[in-house]
Amino acid sequence: MTPLERVRAKFVQRGRLWLWERAESALVKSASIEFDGLFGASGHGGFTPEVKVAALNKSLESSDDNGLGEYPLRPTSPPPPSTSYDVLRGVLRRAPSLADEETRDQVELEEDHFEGGTTASWKPDYMAELFAALIAVIEEHGIEESGWESARWEVYDTYSSCIEGLEYRRGHDEWSDGAKDWLDGRLDMVFMSTRQDNKSELGRRYNAMLPIIRPGYSSCSRQL
Repeated sequence: MTPLERVRAKFVQRGRLWLWERAESALVKSASIEFDGLFGASGHGGFTPEVKVAALNKSLESSDDNGLGEYPLRPTSPPPPSTSYDVLRGVLRRAPSLADEETRDQVELEEDHFEGGTTASWKPDYMAELFAALIAVIEEHGIEESGWESARWEVYDTYSSCIEGLEYRRGHDEWSDGAKDWLDGRLDMVFMSTRQDNKSELGRRYNAMLPIIRPGYSSCSRQL
């Protein structure tokens, strides 16, 4: 077994084959242009096999060590058909995207005073629709796998493709995942997250309905 195959086996053992695939894609992106923050760029060149293995191993480390930390397992079966899921998926299909000229004006850009650069997020009107749809799923199906535990992954995948997802900053040997907050349970309101729960009544209501999975905040949240 090659070193790369051994690293892949670690992902498989942890139920993270999907993460392996996204991490590889992030490395391909980083090999051509290293993104500094969301928009700035510096650094070029490919990865040697040794550097690629080291970077993928790094992604499995805790967020305190510049890795990605833990992820919940993806659901093993699709959620039941229902009106609330139909509404949620309709909202997600209309998600504004940085890559789409027609919807880009519905993405909010802000200066990141913590780390520098620019951060992006969905604007309040869209967030209100999304929170309302998520609340409806929880009210109909609860917070287990048939409800919120599955719905959060659909939001995570959409946010990853439309706004910001897995990223490797080569110059810092650092991984980040701008969508990971959507997988977290209840967050303390003293923390700011890409979910923006604390910016609206619907967001606060959604957050209050979630289970307390672990104390503190995710690797992508920052203390105010």
